[in-house]
Amino acid sequence: MASEELKRIIKEGAAKEQASGSELSCLRPFELLDADCLAGLVLAEEKVSYEAGDTVVVTGQFDGTLLYGLISGTARIVRPAVKAGDFDVQEANEGDVVGLAELLASGETSPSGIGITALTDLEILLFDGDLLLEACKADRKVADGLLRYAAQQWLAASRPADTEAHRDLRIYRHLISLAERNGEKSVIREMPRHSQLAEQCGVTDRDAAAAVALLIDKGIVRRDYPSLVIEDMAALRASAY
Repeated sequence: MASEELKRIIKEGAAKEQASGSELSCLRPFELLDADCLAGLVLAEEKVSYEAGDTVVVTGQFDGTLLYGLISGTARIVRPAVKAGDFDVQEANEGDVVGLAELLASGETSPSGIGITALTDLEILLFDGDLLLEACKADRKVADGLLRYAAQQWLAASRPADTEAHRDLRIYRHLISLAERNGEKSVIREMPRHSQLAEQCGVTDRDAAAAVALLIDKGIVRRDYPSLVIEDMAALRASAY
């Protein structure tokens, strides 16, 4: 479909009503797009279902013309690795769009060797890759939305892995921020419960409890209910930074 024709469809709102109910908006790359932006894409979408264990795309037969948006379920994705003969195996979950990264990276629909297998029952929204590229050319907002999504993914991938050590650092730094000077020592007058500390630091209750217990075992802090006394602030700072 030519860009001018797509512009006409969007301008006239021919598919706007359909777009407002489209499940495309449930897919993460399109969450930032409004109904006008989705209108042209909705014209070519198709919803299909697979059972756990089904082969969605045989490895090596992905030609790039269709994108696979996961409405529900989990799939195993196999991609050729940089080293010849090797493969990278990942999982795609609800909201992911398989094939989008390859399409945006190449700027055209082309074979990429992807294989897709249903790990659970799947509902997939199929839509045309060429139509998405045309939509990017026809409407700057579509391109901007996908660019923001790609940037978010790049930033997330560039952050250090959320290992146990990183979780502990967040907890220790938060404890330092709660501390008040009380004579020669610092004190957290109302020590949060483990569930509260976990929520504040973005960790599990178990992570929060284990991190505090480790500090107590090392003699860096001690409980004095309802407070937490910091016996060695220098050691706590060293642990946090």
